[in-house]
Amino acid sequence: MLFPYAKSLTLALAFISATSAIPVENQEPENQRLETRAKKKLSGKMIIGYMTVSKSIARDYNKHGTITWDEKRDRKSDDRQQTGPGIYTTPVRGQQEGGKNSWYCVIKADRAAMERVSKIWVPRENKKEHLQSLIGYNPTLWWRSEDTLHSYITWMEDSWDSGKTLRMSIVYKHPEQVQMSIPENLVNAKNGHMGFTALCVTDQENLPNEKVNYDDWHENIQGSRT
Repeated sequence: MLFPYAKSLTLALAFISATSAIPVENQEPENQRLETRAKKKLSGKMIIGYMTVSKSIARDYNKHGTITWDEKRDRKSDDRQQTGPGIYTTPVRGQQEGGKNSWYCVIKADRAAMERVSKIWVPRENKKEHLQSLIGYNPTLWWRSEDTLHSYITWMEDSWDSGKTLRMSIVYKHPEQVQMSIPENLVNAKNGHMGFTALCVTDQENLPNEKVNYDDWHENIQGSRT
């Protein structure tokens, strides 16, 4: 029978022995835990594109910390926007032409949201015969009405909301370049649940130089470039 003191000592020694058996790498110091937590937080975001914008748009984006939608500014007529009304981004910085007063922005989104959101390539011409009756006998898909693009997108995947589908395409007259348009209904203020952030600066050299490769996106994506 152990006396109370001896029993306490035995328990204490057992606890120390068990603690010392934990590998050193698992005894994470506070600063290492904070660093790990910060890295996890950063890894939740990914660069999805770049923009070249006016000073006023840059100020608006920086003020809100995200891309914003302005009805007069962003909703142009169908024949002026290649894949419908949207906020157009490019996979590399400075691809969009600008002037001496232009600002340059990097756009990020939640990584999980980018995997979840529907994404589609919009080729210049529809080559699917079964779709002809839906979009008319004009095979062109660029600079068409939103109704035409809706028909194309929902024919490719009928469960998708065309108004919440990211649209990639080759840039007109620049076959070596690609772009992506973000529809109005995906921006944060419209409850798009994408977690978009935006940072705009006067010198593009102050932005990351990471190229976005759309071909690395494999979740919820349809269509082809051509």
